[in-house]
Order: sequence, then structure tokens, then C-alpha cells
Amino acid sequence: MDDSLWPRSPTPATAGTTKDAFETALPALAERLWLSRLHRSRSFRPRAQGLQRKPEERGWEAGSAVTTANSVICIGANVDGENVSYSCYIGQIYSNVQPQVGIDPDLVTINSDGRLGRANVSSRRYKHDIKPMDKASETIYALKPVTFRYHEQYDSTQTVAFGLIAEEVAEGGSSSGRPHPDGQPESVRYEQINAMLLNEFLKERAKVEEQNCKIQQQESTIAELQNGITTLIARIEEQDVRIQRVSAQMEMGSADARTFVVENQ
Repeated sequence: MDDSLWPRSPTPATAGTTKDAFETALPALAERLWLSRLHRSRSFRPRAQGLQRKPEERGWEAGSAVTTANSVICIGANVDGENVSYSCYIGQIYSNVQPQVGIDPDLVTINSDGRLGRANVSSRRYKHDIKPMDKASETIYALKPVTFRYHEQYDSTQTVAFGLIAEEVAEGGSSSGRPHPDGQPESVRYEQINAMLLNEFLKERAKVEEQNCKIQQQESTIAELQNGITTLIARIEEQDVRIQRVSAQMEMGSADARTFVVENQ
């Protein structure tokens, strides 16, 4: 191990202040130990000037453009970073176009501890307590879509965006919201809303299919009634013809009777 990582032995003149000096140098020592391990790791190859010690400043700076921010991580060549504290910049990602088609590539997420992982896993072997969604998806009817702009510190373009407000989602009782580590509403899990929308769509489709079956039954009943009415009308018309014939015969009989009476007077 590099001997320069350890504090030098105190001289007799400074022996009384060894404890104070060591406590003062301990944070820088820890950083140098950590950076030494990173430099030896195959997975971390910072640019030659990506991490450099500045004599006038205590600690290590990441990225040549970082001058006033703290806790900035820059990984990859030509990654200068920005003066945004507690941020991370990684090269060779944005310029690498990789559409998500078929089964590859997959989505990557990050949890509140900073751990990266593959997100798009839906197999039954990863799940338990599986139940039909049923009416649980009806909470989406309480959601209030809005248009908005992010604060300029997050989006300098001030482009109009579409979405939901995490606080309103939480108030509506939906499980699609995700809290910040401090407990306040932070984000909305839109992928869950997609599943809820699918469930409501399937429920509405089932209702439509049921209504279509009822309509078909009603149409069949109406057709039978129409056939019955047509048959009834035909019978009534036939009866009218017969009645007209009988009426004609009766009139002819009455005329003959009157003629017979006149002739015998």
C-alpha cells in the first residue's frame, strides 16, 4: 500500500498535538483510501484529470468543471460534471442509442440507497400474494391529470409537461405514489397506473360484451315479434277478404229476396 496514504510520525515537538492532527486528517485519509481502491478496480477508470487534488481545497473534486459543488461523481472520459452538489455524471450513456424492443434490452432502476438493478421482471417466481385487481383499480378515477413546468433549477427549457401531482395521488389513496426518504410524497409510479388502466379497460370490455349479448337477444326477440306481427297481419287481411265475400253474398241474397217479393205482389 502507498505509504503516502498514512500520516507521518509526529516529531517530538508536535507529539502533543498528534491526536488533534490525526482527527483533522482522518476524513481526507478515508477519501484517499477509497480513491486508491477505485483506481485499482477494473470497473473504474477515471480520466487522468477527472479526479485531482487541489492544494487550496480540502478533499477531492470529481470532474474538471466542478469547482464549488460537493459530493460530485464523474465516471468516464470527457465527463466534466457540473457545479451541482450530490450529483453523478456517467459518460457513454446518453449518446448510446438503444431502443427497448422485444425482450432486450431491459429497464434499469435505482433505489433510495443508490443500488442499480434490472426493473422489468414480471415472472410469477418473483411474486407472491397474487390476486385479481378487481375494484382496486377504480382509484384512478380520482386522479387529476395536469399540465405543468418543472422549476427552472431542474429544467432550464421550461417545457410544458403532462402528468400527476404526487401529493394528490397520495390523498386519493392510490398506491401509485412513492414517498421521499423523509416521508413526503415524491413521485408517481406511472407503470402501475398503466396496469390499473388495463384492468378498467378489461372490466369495461366485459360490460360491453355482456351488453352486446343482451342486445343480440333483444334483436332476436324483436325479429320473432316482427315475424309474428307479419303473420298476424296476413291472417287479418285474409279474414277481411272472407268477410267482404260474405258481405257481398249477403247483399246479393237480400237483393234477390226483394226482387222475389216485388214480382209476387
